[in-house]
This record gives sequence, C-alpha cells and structure tokens, in this order.
Amino acid sequence: MNKNILFIIAFFIAGVAVGQVEYYEGNSADITIDFSTATKTINLPQNLKTGDFFQIRVENINLNRWKVLLNSKDTTLTTKMSTPTFADVQLDVITALASSLKSDTDLKLDTEITPEIQTQLKFVIPPRLEDEHVSVKSRELKEKLLAAERDINEKVDQNNTFTNELDQLKYNIMKKQLEAVDNSGSISMIFDFDDALKKIEYLRIEMLQFQQNLVREEKNYLTFSEGKKKEIEAEKVFKTIDKDIKSKYGSLKTNSTKMMEMVKAENAAAMLKSVLYLRDKDEDFVSLPIQFKKELSSVSMLFVPRDSLLREDQREIEFIFPTQKKNYWSIDASFYLSSLYDESYSSITTIISENEREVRFVEEDVTKMELGFASLLHYGWISDEQRKGIHISFGPGISISEKVRPRLLAGIGASLGNKHGFSIDLGGIAGFVEEKSNAFELNAVLSEVPESLTVSKLRFGGFLALGYIFRL
Repeated sequence: MNKNILFIIAFFIAGVAVGQVEYYEGNSADITIDFSTATKTINLPQNLKTGDFFQIRVENINLNRWKVLLNSKDTTLTTKMSTPTFADVQLDVITALASSLKSDTDLKLDTEITPEIQTQLKFVIPPRLEDEHVSVKSRELKEKLLAAERDINEKVDQNNTFTNELDQLKYNIMKKQLEAVDNSGSISMIFDFDDALKKIEYLRIEMLQFQQNLVREEKNYLTFSEGKKKEIEAEKVFKTIDKDIKSKYGSLKTNSTKMMEMVKAENAAAMLKSVLYLRDKDEDFVSLPIQFKKELSSVSMLFVPRDSLLREDQREIEFIFPTQKKNYWSIDASFYLSSLYDESYSSITTIISENEREVRFVEEDVTKMELGFASLLHYGWISDEQRKGIHISFGPGISISEKVRPRLLAGIGASLGNKHGFSIDLGGIAGFVEEKSNAFELNAVLSEVPESLTVSKLRFGGFLALGYIFRL
C-alpha cells in the first residue's frame, strides 16, 4: 500500500515537472543579400528582441566558386561559422584531373599519338619471305611469331580501349566541375552517376581479367621464346619481332597496374565525390539560426574564392543592426516650475497699556510657484525619424527660492535631437514647504507672538521642466 502511494506521489511530481517546462518562442528574421548585384542592398531587421533569432541568406551566389565565412558578434559571445567544406570540390581537383588526363594518355603505349608509332606496333614485320627461301622449321617459327605479334597487338588495342574509357570518364567529371563554376552558361553537362558507377564496375572486372590473362600469356611466350632462342637469334626479322613482343608485354603490365590503381575503391570514390558534392549554381547560402543576445549585433561576411584560377578577389561586408534603436536611456539638466511654494505670515503687535498687548496676523502676498533645478533620468522610445522621442522621467531636484529645499520629480516628456538635444517634461513633484502653523488663526488676536508662524509639511504638486538631454 505504501509503495503504491509513493508511486502515485512520484508520478504526480513528475507530471508537474513536465508541465512546468517552458519553451521560448521568439521572433525570427532573414537578412538577405543579393550577391549578383554590384550594390549589395541589405534590409536589416529593426524589431528583434533579446533572445530572438536571425539567419543570413545570400542569394545568387555560386558556392562552387565562393566559400562564405560568417562571423557574428555581440557583447557577450562570438559565433563563427562557414559553409560546409568538401576537399574534393576545390578547383585544384580540376587542375589535378587535367594533369592526370595527360598521364592517362601516356598509358596508350604511344600507339595512338602518331602514325609512325602505329606503324611500328602494327607493321614492324618486314615483307613476307618467300617460302622457298626458308626452311620448314623457319616457316613454322615465323607463323608462331606472327601469331604472337597479332595477340600482343590485340592486347595493345584492348589496353587503349580501357584507357579511352577512363579518359572519357575523367573528362566528364572535369567538364561537370567546370560547368559548376561557370557563370556564363556556356558549359552544359549532365552527369549520370548510375552510368559512371556501372562503367567503373565494368572496368574493374574487365581490367582485372585483362591483367591476369596478360601475366599468363607473357609467361607462355617467354617460355616459347627461350626454347627457340637460337632459331630466333639466327634471323634478324625474328629477333626484331621477339624483342618488340617482350617490350609490349612489359609496358602493358605497367599500364594495367596503373589503370587498376585508378579504379580502386578509394580512388573511384574520390573521383565521384568531386562531382557529388558540387552545389547547385542557383543554391542560396543560408546560415544556421543566430541568436540576438544584446541590443546590437555586428555581422561580418567574407567571400573567399575557392581557387586562385578564378582570378577573383576576396570580398568582405560588415554591418550592424538594428540601425535604429527603438528605446533609449538619457539624463538631462533642466529648470522647472512647480506649483509648490512657501506661505509667508507676519505679526502686528499693538501696545494697549504697559501690561497689555494685541497681536494680529497678516498673510503676505507670495509668488505661488517655485523655480528649481532638476537632473532627471529618462527611459524612452524613439520614433522612426530618430530625432524625436517620448519618455518617462524620474529624478531629484532642488528649489532655488529663498530657502533651498530638495525635491523629487516624476513624469513624462518628449525629446528632440540625436545624441544631444532638448527635452520637455511634466508630472508630479514632492517636497516640503512652509505652511501656516496651527498655533494661530488669521482673524485671531493674541497677547503674544507664537514661537513659529509656519511649519514644514510634505506636499505634492505639478511641475513643468525644460532642459538639455544627453542620450546614453
């Protein structure tokens, strides 16, 4: 029973705790910059409160050409952000790919560049010897060498086919990267990732089989050549063909190793990622939400070219917002007129006899207002014109009449000016004033003068003040 009660109490407390969770739902604002225009016009938010959020949006920027670094500051914290960085997207990849195209071309064993080299590979065998000029054994050896020559030339052609397909794949990647940084629209390229993956898978399988067959057939030919060494060296033409075949086997093995390296998983992934991570040229840069923590926020943005080949200078923009503060604190020095004043009374003594006197009282005419000096603290709100404001005011003052007395003033007012200006205030004032003592009445006749005709009393009144204001 006790356990059940404890469980119910714990459940109730947990429910109360969950019910007390509160979430701040502040305002949010977008600060938009059009990067394509020569003049970067920015509409800055003016009504953000502490705790609200804002985001920076840069439109019409090619993020393949530019890296964006954003820095926002306030009085308590610095938050630094940048666009996501992909090493493969850098333009130096394009340079490397362009350079690699040249090295890939070298894999063709110099069979595709000039007709002379093609002749060397395909037509190196001298004119056919007449059968009556060679022995039967020589004719058999000749046919075997010619067959081996045909086989190796087929291998060269197959190697060149693989090389061309690799070159085409890398060219498509390079063209897609160039299109990504081209703002003129002169380069158009649609890159099919599925097709590229299938091509790489095909090349990996076919080139591996090609390499294995190459090693096996080279071994067979070397065994054959070694067995017929004397006969081959006896004929100059046979010796030339044999040397050419061995040379091609060696070059093909080297080239096949290089091509297999290109289609290794990590290298193939690097090639494809360099295109996969390219951004849409029309994609906007949008920062993560940034919290507005104090009264002012300073934002600086640095646009850095992703590569020196772009021949672009880095650009920077900095702005502070809100540019118009909607509220303000200020102090002033002002003169005021108030409805407080000191009453004044006089006594008139008439001697009736040596032992008898009559004392009468007269109220003196006084100015029923008070002039004084005040120093007021203001909290106010500024209009859209910035120079005009309204405020509430509070502060001390002193009267500068015959008797200097402290005063306390509170009210409302208006101001005109920017940092410095004028203010006018009206409101209530409190302070001690001199009033008639209860020791006598004006129409009474006394035999002697009271000790004091007036006493100090706390009174409230109104005031009007005009002064000089300084906005903090």
